[in-house]
Order: sequence, then structure tokens, then C-alpha cells
Amino acid sequence: MKKDRNIFVLDTSAILTQSLPVQVVESNEAFTLKAGSLKATNRISLADAYIASVALELSGVLVHKDPEFENLKPSVEETRLPYKK
Repeated sequence: MKKDRNIFVLDTSAILTQSLPVQVVESNEAFTLKAGSLKATNRISLADAYIASVALELSGVLVHKDPEFENLKPSVEETRLPYKK
């Protein structure tokens, strides 16, 4: 019974994700080089540097609630969500 419930949750999550205005992008050399540069010059994690590099390279807006991204202003356009209280 538990296995069936997990499959239902997975299917529901996949459907909800597909309904969002999200673009899936493949990793490439430009993203990697920009992420390395961001990591080398900012106090952020490598994962966050990579996320920011994709936003920069695609001229996107980084929507987040992670204080680490605040260190990247003004180079990354961002929309900050409210932090948990």
C-alpha cells in the first residue's frame, strides 16, 4: 500500500511541476565557467553559484529566499521571497 501512495505523490508532483512556467536547461560550458567565476569571487556555495550563473546567462530573474544570493547584487536580477520567521 505504501508503495502505491509514493507513486501517486510522484505522479502528482510531476503534473504540478509541468504546470509551472519553468524552463529546463541543460548544463553547458558557459554556465560552468560563469559559476566558477561567481564562486571564486563570492561567498556562496557551488550549487548557488551554478543557479545564479544560469539566471545570468539566460537574462533571467532569480526568485529565491536564500540569503546567500544577496551577496550577488547587483550582478544578478533577483526577486526575494519572504524568509521564514
